[in-house]
Amino acid sequence: MTTTIALGNCPSSGSTFLADLLDSTAYSAVGPELNLFSIEALYEEESFRQFFLERSRCASVYLRRNGLVFNDLCAFGLNGQRLEQMVAGSEGLRDFLSKFARSFLALRGKSLDGVVFEKSPQNIHCVRQYLEKTDNPFVHIVRDPVDVFLSLKKRGFLSGIALITWLIDEAKIFEFADNNRVKIVRYEDLTERPFEIAADILRSVGSFNVDVAEVEAGFKSNPYRKYHTVKLASWNQKEFGKTEARKRRELSDEEKRSLAALKNLKVSRAYAEIFDLPEVSFVQLLSKLGYEESFDSAIGSMESDFELSRSEQYKLSRKFTGDLKHGDARLKDLGTYIKPVEKI
Repeated sequence: MTTTIALGNCPSSGSTFLADLLDSTAYSAVGPELNLFSIEALYEEESFRQFFLERSRCASVYLRRNGLVFNDLCAFGLNGQRLEQMVAGSEGLRDFLSKFARSFLALRGKSLDGVVFEKSPQNIHCVRQYLEKTDNPFVHIVRDPVDVFLSLKKRGFLSGIALITWLIDEAKIFEFADNNRVKIVRYEDLTERPFEIAADILRSVGSFNVDVAEVEAGFKSNPYRKYHTVKLASWNQKEFGKTEARKRRELSDEEKRSLAALKNLKVSRAYAEIFDLPEVSFVQLLSKLGYEESFDSAIGSMESDFELSRSEQYKLSRKFTGDLKHGDARLKDLGTYIKPVEKI
């Protein structure tokens, strides 16, 4: 099963840690983020051969549009011209994913019968197309929304954008959470049993006879991931070869009030229609993904309302302008873009 498998998630969910683990065997490889599976043109026969030149709209409130990250192709032993030649020589999407994986595995000196994981958070936004157009599993890592919010704030996200990012991004996985091809990993479980979970994923996606000790040994000594992966300055864990411990500082009353507002929110009907999202509530997502108890414990009895600031609405209006320019939005959609969530 030589192929390329999508790994997608909400940002600040631990996907880089998972990628480091999955890159730690002779049968598997993970490179820098390319946004490969986030491009809608990849999945259509008439646009497949030029997908890398396209940019797609996306539901995420912190980003405008998705496109291939050409700057990181060199880490895969490719450039734009070589990628174009690979696509042109492929019979279709499945053949391309096999060729891409085989090329990268050869570059890394790994088994040509192995798998490549393309880890980009934005891949989550094409999960429906991915499941329809490939036979491959989709790997999704999810993290407690409280910790995601705190992490995004630490990274400099505006408070309101940081607050609703988990709701909007995880909404994409809601209707596929019970699909047997979707492999959901909880970040909290991964920090407790990192090597066991990574080995389990590899066994399930390719029936590889992977030993837990092999994953651990490869993880602790991996020069490729060390030199080709960016560790953000805001992250607590920046050393390679180290497992992450789950730590959360005490929440301030202001943070609790902000988070409490989420319990009364859902994806707005109009936003859901534009971006192919279920009209799901934050509480429904908490229950589906198993974070209801921990969230309630974190915020206590706090209650509050939610409203995006003017600067946040302006940011979303810029997102609308970009989509309008590319023909992916209508003038009347502006109000929807600046109000992606609504009260239940």
